[in-house]
Amino acid sequence: MPWTLQQVSEHGVDNPIVARLCLQVVSLLNQCNITSENKEYIVDIYMNSLMKKLLRCHEIFCRYRDSFNNAVISYQRPTMPTQPVEIPVIPRLEEECHNFLYEAKNTIRDTLLIFNRFYGTSFEEASEVYAARRQGQSLIDYINQAFGQQDDRTIYLAQFTTNLEYIVRHRNAIEHPNGHSGTLMIKNFEIRPDGTLNVPCWWREKNSQKLSDVHHMGYDFDSIISDLLNLAEFIFISWARNNLIHPDIQLAYIPENMRHPHHPVHWDITLRDELIAQLPQ
Repeated sequence: MPWTLQQVSEHGVDNPIVARLCLQVVSLLNQCNITSENKEYIVDIYMNSLMKKLLRCHEIFCRYRDSFNNAVISYQRPTMPTQPVEIPVIPRLEEECHNFLYEAKNTIRDTLLIFNRFYGTSFEEASEVYAARRQGQSLIDYINQAFGQQDDRTIYLAQFTTNLEYIVRHRNAIEHPNGHSGTLMIKNFEIRPDGTLNVPCWWREKNSQKLSDVHHMGYDFDSIISDLLNLAEFIFISWARNNLIHPDIQLAYIPENMRHPHHPVHWDITLRDELIAQLPQ
């Protein structure tokens, strides 16, 4: 039977999500000490699950951004108090928000699966990042205990805890309305008394009391994607730097102005600094 090729995504390696979670992971794994079974598992999660979920979040954000920009451009502010005015809307805003949070929460679950395979843990629920389940430990508590408070992994992952909890609770407010996380409230464009527009926003509330601040969801979409991409990359990179196949090589961060525009990976393999220093100038 001949070899066959099939495109699995409409996004190429020029998309940072694909570059960093597919191209970068596969390339660096070839320089790591890892069994074939674990390598296949890690690649499968990154390429066929985690990356696809994050790309769907990206697609939702792009649709929102385009609709938002079109709405702002086309809006005609009334010049008289009694003048009829058409208020713009983001199509299917509630459904898009629900789908975005569904994919985002499951991206966190996939990240936990990667962590489990690297460190032998058994985290399952996205909420375990910040809250222990069934007499166990949260992820952040485990990291503190296993690596110590001064370890780069502890310091770096701690900064994501609040943002990840924000994602999980927003999604839980959809799955269990008026429960512990409250109910997710979503507002499309609204007109102010002076004729200007309030941007689409969301927040959680319970019994008419706000449980979270009112946020412009477009900003949230963008920051959530960035956080989840950085987290998924860091889980891999922080493991890989301690499991390189040869003692003379190291992982090196690529500054933004030196990244290839068509495959913007953030990390590459180089010789260790002390060996580079010995090379003839």
